[in-house]
Amino acid sequence: AKNSNTNNKQTANTMTEPPEKKQKTGDSPAAEEEEIDHPNQTEDAPDEAETSALLVPTKAETEKDSDDIPAADKIKEPIRFLPADTTLNFLQSSNNRLLMSMNEGGIQHLLAGARANVGVKSGRYFFEIKIIEYINGVDSAQAVVRPKTVIRLGFSKADAPLLLGSGDDAVGFDADGYFWAGKKSSYTFPRAGRGSILGVLLNLDSSSDNFNTISLFRDGHRLTQPQSLPDNLEGETLYPHLTFRNVTLQVNFGPSPLAPLPFKCNMIADASKKSVEVTKAAKPPKGKKYEVVYPIGLPDQGTFDALDLWLQDHPDYMELSDRTFLDWIDQSGIRRPRNLQAKSSNDKPEMHYQVREIEDGSIRRAAFSLAPLMDRNFVVMEVCDNLLPDARTENLKLFPSSRFSKTALVSVGEPNDTYLEKAKEIALAAKQEAADRAFKSHRLVLKAQQEAAKRRKEALKAEGKEEEKEDEEEIPDVDMSEKPPKVELTNEEEEALSFIPHDVKDLTPFVLSGAFSHFALPSKAEGFDTIKYEWENESSSQEYLKSWIAQKKLTLRADDLQPGPWAPEQQQKWLAAVAAWHEKADEYKAVLAEKQQKKQQAKREKEIAAARAQVTGDKVDGQEATPMETEEQEEETLDFASVDVFAAEDILDVGLQTPLFKEFGYEDWALMTLRFRLHLLAHAFKRDIQDPERPGIFLDHLPFYYNRYFKKYLDAKKYGVATWQDLFKLIKETVSFEDGILTPAVEADVEDFAAFLKQAEHHRRDRQRRISAGDETARLKVAADVLKPAVNPNKGSWKGSGKGWGKKW
Repeated sequence: AKNSNTNNKQTANTMTEPPEKKQKTGDSPAAEEEEIDHPNQTEDAPDEAETSALLVPTKAETEKDSDDIPAADKIKEPIRFLPADTTLNFLQSSNNRLLMSMNEGGIQHLLAGARANVGVKSGRYFFEIKIIEYINGVDSAQAVVRPKTVIRLGFSKADAPLLLGSGDDAVGFDADGYFWAGKKSSYTFPRAGRGSILGVLLNLDSSSDNFNTISLFRDGHRLTQPQSLPDNLEGETLYPHLTFRNVTLQVNFGPSPLAPLPFKCNMIADASKKSVEVTKAAKPPKGKKYEVVYPIGLPDQGTFDALDLWLQDHPDYMELSDRTFLDWIDQSGIRRPRNLQAKSSNDKPEMHYQVREIEDGSIRRAAFSLAPLMDRNFVVMEVCDNLLPDARTENLKLFPSSRFSKTALVSVGEPNDTYLEKAKEIALAAKQEAADRAFKSHRLVLKAQQEAAKRRKEALKAEGKEEEKEDEEEIPDVDMSEKPPKVELTNEEEEALSFIPHDVKDLTPFVLSGAFSHFALPSKAEGFDTIKYEWENESSSQEYLKSWIAQKKLTLRADDLQPGPWAPEQQQKWLAAVAAWHEKADEYKAVLAEKQQKKQQAKREKEIAAARAQVTGDKVDGQEATPMETEEQEEETLDFASVDVFAAEDILDVGLQTPLFKEFGYEDWALMTLRFRLHLLAHAFKRDIQDPERPGIFLDHLPFYYNRYFKKYLDAKKYGVATWQDLFKLIKETVSFEDGILTPAVEADVEDFAAFLKQAEHHRRDRQRRISAGDETARLKVAADVLKPAVNPNKGSWKGSGKGWGKKW
């Protein structure tokens, strides 16, 4: 109210202006908001001539004055809006006459709806609203989406949705000139402006010419011809209903009208007891409180379906969940971008509406702030949070124990008969739909064949030819009106029924993998007053959950797993060792190069001496050998091929200062590094996961964990092979997949890393023998980037280091 006080004086000064003229000026900040979309509009707005015609209803003169109702026969109950029949953002004054909606926390973007507690089942009655003010629904002029003004008034059934225009069980008008019948609207009258008094009249008087109609009046003048009620509302008890946004309204149920009609008509507050039904406020039994229910079920095992079945038996409970918030947003006319992808989960669907307060969760926070203030029952549906003890404890604190009792509704295990009947109904409907499609498709094919045969016969007759009789089966006449046969579920299909399948999962894989190991059933220590087990008893439910978690640990990866300190320490030691080996390889190659250079120099000197002797006639045969020649003659050689790889005590010197890895190529360094990384990964996973029920890494999850630990993507094709099986054949002495789990062959705490180098050399020799024998399949083509240091923008990353490591490899 404080936010709107600044506009009151301007409102009061302009109420006498023609509404149409005021709308055209666009002076007020609400001018843009007053433009409202009508997604279900079925008729275009008429031009001025048609509009004028609408102001002269054909049946206006037939309305007769209502008879006075004796005071003793009038209803005594006050007409008001009960909490159970209002949206969370609906606000009303203490005398129930002034109506507003919340204007902060993002909830100002949503429509407010309210249904009165007195419904009309016969007779002719009306009620009024007065537009007090329009409210600017956003603070920033730069807002991408501005909440537009909406005013709708009419009547609905007791169980209709709380927003007029979102269901088929309501009828009414809006201030923009549209008549709403269910979800469809059509233009029928000029729009109403600020200060207008709108009255809606429901005629259920069977003796009237306008029986089963609804009419709208502005400032006491008829705006519409009597509009017929939809067929589904005839004979029903209809309750006054309002839906609005960004306005302040005064509502008047009587007994005296703010703007008298051209004829005498009783208001709802003056209604006869026989003509109305009064809804009593749902109060908890004496000594008890309102209830908040927390459904608890496993993901994709009947969570929302079980809740829907429960809500059918408990319609007085308001569901608080992201799916209901999403429906509320959609019904409020806020449109999503056209390129928005389908929701990724049922528990937390995406809310991309280009509205900041919707996308940052402000609406949800506002709703949970308002709910504890209302006198009604709630059901809080959170698939993931309701399974986590810490989250449950925090959510229970939102509702004060002084006003609410808190109940856990556990549906874990084998479904009960009620759920299975629903599953059977859905499975049968799906089977019937498939059978109907097949039946109709077959009939269309037969019809097409029959018509083709008829055309062929007529063509032959026109040519004077007789049709050749063949042994083909004659196509029977097709009756397209014939109904498809009914199908039934087989015994096998009924026995296979469990949980109703859905295209969208309850939780995203990331959320499920990070949370499922912490799932637990509720306890009263968390703050619950009552724990109810719907499907199985507590003991069976606990066993079922334990088994479910164990199974998930075998199939789901741990997305929240972070490498502990051991793996980076081992990686640094490995990198230091590899850097030292590279340095030794460089030294060895440098010595060989130096010796080769000396040999070539000696050879050149000898050739020069021989040439000089030939010119001078001197003899060189008798010259003494130079020291270098003597060294060459006496130099020892190493039979490297006969060196036992696994018996070598010093891989840096297997004889004559020769390193065991002197023949290593790029592919050998790459395979050796892969051996160590997978060895390290297998052991580090067990250390970091700290869960005996997770035996190791499954093949499907290997690329994910490899990237998590080494910041690189593992691809078998980069090692010259097509499949994972082929890749592990290359390093089978180090790691393997036993029963689908990565299994190391080397102990975790090895004294040094020579074992990995020896295995790489052994594999190199075997591969070289095969290539020498003509087996070209043994030749590897390793991608050039497999040994590049991992790119990690975070400081402190344990990437490759050491002399020559990054530059050379």
